[in-house]
Amino acid sequence: MKKGGRSVAFGAALVLASGLWPALAGVPVALPEGEDPAVWRTALDLAGLEIAVREPAIVIRTSERGWELRARDADGVLRHVFVAPPTSQVEREEVAAIAQGIARAIGHAEAPPAPVAVVVPPPPPPELRPEPAPVEPEPVPEPAPAPAPEPVPVARPEPEPRPEPVVTPPPEPTPDPEPVAPVPEPVPAAEPVVPPEVRYYTVELVPVVESGLDPTDGELARAERRARWRVAVPPFHIGALGGVRPGIDAGPGVTLGTQVARFTGRPRRAGGSGSGMALDLHALASRRIPALTDPDQLFERRVAMTAADVSVFWEPMRWWRGETFGGASMHVFRQQFTTIDRVLTPYVGVGTSALISGSSGWGVRVRVRGLQDLTRVQMLDPSGKSVQMSGIEGRVSILVQFPGFGDPFAKPPTLYE
Repeated sequence: MKKGGRSVAFGAALVLASGLWPALAGVPVALPEGEDPAVWRTALDLAGLEIAVREPAIVIRTSERGWELRARDADGVLRHVFVAPPTSQVEREEVAAIAQGIARAIGHAEAPPAPVAVVVPPPPPPELRPEPAPVEPEPVPEPAPAPAPEPVPVARPEPEPRPEPVVTPPPEPTPDPEPVAPVPEPVPAAEPVVPPEVRYYTVELVPVVESGLDPTDGELARAERRARWRVAVPPFHIGALGGVRPGIDAGPGVTLGTQVARFTGRPRRAGGSGSGMALDLHALASRRIPALTDPDQLFERRVAMTAADVSVFWEPMRWWRGETFGGASMHVFRQQFTTIDRVLTPYVGVGTSALISGSSGWGVRVRVRGLQDLTRVQMLDPSGKSVQMSGIEGRVSILVQFPGFGDPFAKPPTLYE
């Protein structure tokens, strides 16, 4: 459709431009909804159509098969053509040319007259004129030879006087120099050759029989298994604990802890264990909550705490240790001897401890800790008023530490390379 449509539109434009096509003004065409009339004005003008402002003679509407051009003739016969929706100016001119053909078919315009062929006589052949004969150039006479110039006498220069020869006396004979013995050039001293350092390696063969282990009967393998499955106890401590929290009475408790990892260590003779990780368990006795106690002292409300935390410690000196820890505490609220509620609260904190007696293995150590709860606990007093429990607590412990035995964190010795 595009090639033929372009030729039809081009031919229609030529006929309209040349005045051979009758004007189709007054044939109204209704465009589909959403089409801009401004972009169709040029294509409709070339086809002699116009935008319908009254009842259209040709209706263009959209359908499943594309655009449908519909028109009814004087007898009521429906004429319709399906075309693809145009997307360019050339395709709009093609649709306008098809609408023009429908307009002629329904009687809105007559067929164009047959074009009159105009015969243009060919131009007369050009006249052939004979070429002019070539003109030979006239010979140019040779110029006369110029007369030879007369010779000019040349004056000879007078000879210059020669200088008198200067007689020099012969040089006096000089005695021959005495021969001098040649001095030999100094020879650089050769650098002493240092033999390379020789290292001697010896291998000492130790018979297994001397150790009492015979590799043939499996005793050596059993000894290795016993060394691998040796029993060892890490350093641990136990002690008394006291806790203080704002809004709650102070109370006693106990604590138990052990070392679970060692990051860096120093020899035992230097004192201290470097840095590592420890696990602690704490239990605080029930303590009275004054804000929740009945004014007549008939009902006492108390809270007991059990906690567990993991700490990372470091010992820059033998007697001092710093630590940071995190854990969780279970708060058990009681009225008289009846449990009211349980609340699990995570916490974090920092602490320090000092060795007051003994060595880094055995001894007595005083530890001070401060912690902060990560959640808030709301309590109700006897009148129903909400009271928030303080999340800050301080703890002081007196610990007795034990070095353990077997050193579970020591690496097994390896063979020398």
